Amino acid sequence: MDEPGLIALRDRLVLLHQRELAGVADDADEDVDFSSVASDRKAALVFALELPVGGAEAAERSARADLLGAVVNGAENDLVGPVLEALLAMLEAEQEPYVLTSIAYALGHSWDERARDALLDLATQVDDDVRLAAVHGLPGTRAHSDGPDGDTPVVDALVRSTRDPVAEIRNWATFGLGQIEAEGPEVDQAFLDRFADPDDDTRSEALRAMADRRDERVVEPLIAELRSQHVEHVVVGAAGWFADQRFHGVLLDLAAMPRTDDDDQGWWAELDAAIRRCDPGAPAAAEPIEVAILAVLQASASESGHPIDATLFGEYPLTEVVITHGDREERSAIWNFDERRPDSPASLDQAFTFYRLANIASWI
Repeated sequence: MDEPGLIALRDRLVLLHQRELAGVADDADEDVDFSSVASDRKAALVFALELPVGGAEAAERSARADLLGAVVNGAENDLVGPVLEALLAMLEAEQEPYVLTSIAYALGHSWDERARDALLDLATQVDDDVRLAAVHGLPGTRAHSDGPDGDTPVVDALVRSTRDPVAEIRNWATFGLGQIEAEGPEVDQAFLDRFADPDDDTRSEALRAMADRRDERVVEPLIAELRSQHVEHVVVGAAGWFADQRFHGVLLDLAAMPRTDDDDQGWWAELDAAIRRCDPGAPAAAEPIEVAILAVLQASASESGHPIDATLFGEYPLTEVVITHGDREERSAIWNFDERRPDSPASLDQAFTFYRLANIASWI
């Protein structure tokens, strides 16, 4: 990106922050395109580092943090270090909550454990916006190198944040715990406590997280939520992922509602998929499909002269094909292969399923 373009982007960001600080910003002010920074991240980094910090007004300091965050968002590792060094230096000298919020979001864009301690501290700040920005970024800073206990500070902070008085912070903390697949009794209790949260989004994220774990404690609260006046998209998806016939009746009740062209068609598609997944006849319909896929896979491997052993493990919707060759083993889900769009007997593309399993068998 050429320097005039970077200057124009910086000026646009400064104006946006000035308007926000003055309380006159509107939705149009949020329409800032950072994609051009990715075309030359190194040039954008040099430009951002040269922007003044000392003596600059809050809007200018926030714009600098925004640019650094755009540089590091999705960047190669060689850019992460310099960006983090610059942001942490800004943080050390910064006291204005508005600018701290920009720095926190930028640190979160690094997806790097070196930002963890700073975000953990920011997650305890008095200012609501600072805490929200920190909670946004914390899931990406888990210290994988520290082993199984390396996640503990992040998980503990997110668990605490699920009890924040601000609904949006509770929502993002609950989502974050589910995103990193955190485990343990404290995590489970955090989700259970959010089942009765007054905020629809927070409650829905807690239900989804426990449904992802197939925890029986979610069944009755999830049924109750499906019977409520406003059913979130993620709640329908949670029932579909669980794929239990106990949800089938209430899902059919939802399907009986009038549909219009103005409706969210994605919601209706999610509902139709959930109904198929939770159909009481789905397990019985799944079994012959699983057996047929396994038989074709075994026959194909035999004909190719590549000896493998293939077996089925588990039951619908958790059935996996286990492929072994010597001391090597690979497992692949049949129904839950695509976690965003899990299948049912009525929706499974059997040809594609065989194709991907055959590919696994060919290189194992």
